[in-house]
Amino acid sequence: MSVKRKISFIILLLCAVLMAFVTATSVSKYIFEHKDKIEGHYADIYMTHNGDGQTVIMEKDDATNKYVGYFNLTVSNDEVYDGQQLVSTRQLGYNIRTPNTAEIDAKQLTDAWGETFPLYGADSGNYSVKFSGVGDEQTQTLGKDAVDGEQPVREAKTYIVEVSRDGNVLFGEGIEEFDVIIALSEPYTAYRVFTVKASTGLISVGADSSTHFGFDLVTLRVATAKNYTYTPSSSSITFEHPAKLVLSWDKGVSFDTERFKETTAGSLSALMENEDYVAGYRLGTSDNRVNLTLYLPQGSNLTMYFYVPSGYEITAHAWFSEDGSASTEYEYDNIAGVSKDGVVQSVTRR
Repeated sequence: MSVKRKISFIILLLCAVLMAFVTATSVSKYIFEHKDKIEGHYADIYMTHNGDGQTVIMEKDDATNKYVGYFNLTVSNDEVYDGQQLVSTRQLGYNIRTPNTAEIDAKQLTDAWGETFPLYGADSGNYSVKFSGVGDEQTQTLGKDAVDGEQPVREAKTYIVEVSRDGNVLFGEGIEEFDVIIALSEPYTAYRVFTVKASTGLISVGADSSTHFGFDLVTLRVATAKNYTYTPSSSSITFEHPAKLVLSWDKGVSFDTERFKETTAGSLSALMENEDYVAGYRLGTSDNRVNLTLYLPQGSNLTMYFYVPSGYEITAHAWFSEDGSASTEYEYDNIAGVSKDGVVQSVTRR
């Protein structure tokens, strides 16, 4: 074999070896990538809030020409479904707002998955909301990402929500309603929506019905104005003493007394029978009904819980007193959220 042929043979042999090496590498790489699975998992968002049944008392701020009010909102990164507590495995990022013009016109909003949320508040266009004490654009967070098989951790946060309303628009008589949107941006876009009732009255009572671990639960929220100025006759009176609010319900209703005592500890104390118009409460019975008499200072905000049967009635009536005695009492019949005959919540026995 000539030198030239030997060189050609060696070159061909080297090329064959090189091709085999490259081919083997390519096949090996393909198999590696094929076996290395990159999987995406849908992360369920769980979030609960106590916005349903909220009421807010709006008071005019002449300096800003706006009506301003406040309510408490608690959110958590869990839900109870079929008796089981489910906690989000991802950190939730969110803020709150009222509907924009397009959403108000459509009377609904739609999330990224096509789920629609109806909007009920007829007065949403006049209102705006924000978390008090945090930046307007600051995204709030709940929980954290659970990685490597970690158990997700439940977290709850309570906010004071500041409500503003255009002061140039005349406030209608009775109650206005606006929608509040909890807009989630992390891990993806989703919404929670609830409707709030607003009033310029001195006392508001909001009720919401739900099921709690199989029991029918009524949540009652009471708020009072920061200034008790009332015109029961021709002249305006500013009352310095607490407002008297009497809640009454059928004996078949179970009032969560312990929870009430826990949430009012330090602000309302148990009163004796002869103590009137002092910040506190008195629980008693009469005519086969239970009566809770509350003496509420200006700016009060409290929540009560009732476990109810298939048929029940809860009523509310209020009074103000000039000098803290029954002799100068004026009945107050403009409680927001309460019918003219004093009914807060009523269900006919099924």
